[in-house]
Amino acid sequence: MKQTQATAILYRRSIRRPASKGLPIGNQPDPSLVVPAAVPKDNRRLSARQIGIFLAAPVILALLIALGVASRHVVARYEVLAGNANRSEEGIRLNDRARQQLEADLSDSGLAADIATLKTYQKALTDELKAADEKLKSDPRDPTFLKRKQLIQVLLTNTGGTGVNDQLAAIEAVQQMVASQAVSTQAEEATARRVIANLRMSAESWRIGAFANAGKLAGLHWENEQGLTRSTPYMWGASGWETDRVGAGASTKR
Repeated sequence: MKQTQATAILYRRSIRRPASKGLPIGNQPDPSLVVPAAVPKDNRRLSARQIGIFLAAPVILALLIALGVASRHVVARYEVLAGNANRSEEGIRLNDRARQQLEADLSDSGLAADIATLKTYQKALTDELKAADEKLKSDPRDPTFLKRKQLIQVLLTNTGGTGVNDQLAAIEAVQQMVASQAVSTQAEEATARRVIANLRMSAESWRIGAFANAGKLAGLHWENEQGLTRSTPYMWGASGWETDRVGAGASTKR
């Protein structure tokens, strides 16, 4: 009897032993697979200089299209609103209450301020583009103005639909369709609301986000109290965009 009990105890211990000993040395986790500690918050925000380096020629278009919009396009495919003549019969009809709410949202003062922000940047970027073109007339190979022109063109209009011109065109199309009561289905209403939401996100990015940082490279800086101001543009150097220390410090309201 005692021998039977002893055998049972040894058997139970043999089952528990592997769980208590952990992994053998040869089976330790690969250090390369260990997740690193979180990056301190103070280091998460890229400086304007670092952003400038990332905006080097090979990646400038792809980077700017991705800035501040993450997984969402700033401009929804509002062409759906101008579909075929029979679109009013397609999908679920939009009721009067929903239509009135959409009209009210388009008249919101906050949205008007966001549109004004983009229009302010549109004018400033257009002026900077003209200035770059003038400089290139006298020196067509100037690297700073060549890169500045390329940057501004992408900020204004690009194939991803994230440019200032693209977004203003999108919201204008929605305003016209709603004003003419051409938005008649819930699908069309959803498209209009995506345009509104994305424009508002973009305006915020132009004030304090990634687009604002890109604008600084062209000498544009947003101040909460003053609005858009003019600062010294960055220069194109050996490592990419670099601060022009000689002319730094100048700032005027636009």
